[in-house]
Amino acid sequence: MSQCQIWVDPKTNVPGQPMRVLNIAGPQQRVTAARRLIQDKMELQESLYNSPTGQVASDGNVKETIYIPDVWVGAVIGKGGSVIKSIMQQSGARIFIHGETPAGQLDRPVTISGPFQFVQAAKQLVLQRIPEQQNPPPLPHQ
Repeated sequence: MSQCQIWVDPKTNVPGQPMRVLNIAGPQQRVTAARRLIQDKMELQESLYNSPTGQVASDGNVKETIYIPDVWVGAVIGKGGSVIKSIMQQSGARIFIHGETPAGQLDRPVTISGPFQFVQAAKQLVLQRIPEQQNPPPLPHQ
């Protein structure tokens, strides 16, 4: 970790108030590192607060579920899983496409997990496989 002393100013620790003052004490290089860690954590929490499906595990990894049209699942998986494997390799995130579309639904849940930046990269790569107009993919030539 940062090896600094970090504490909340007791004068600003008022229930119901959104702002707190954090004090960080230590060598300048360590204070800078601590500040960066705190900012990263705050950005992660803010992004998850704004995402109804986001969850943070105890190890700091994120799990997010998105929904893709069932007709496009094959395009995201690819022949023999080639596309999904490539997306996982490029992003560093783990991707789980649920086996069946829930009854009465047209979209299939896709759960992406890993460090926040990896999850965001994987999510973008998955969504790039689905055109905005969401027409079904063409049938393969026989």
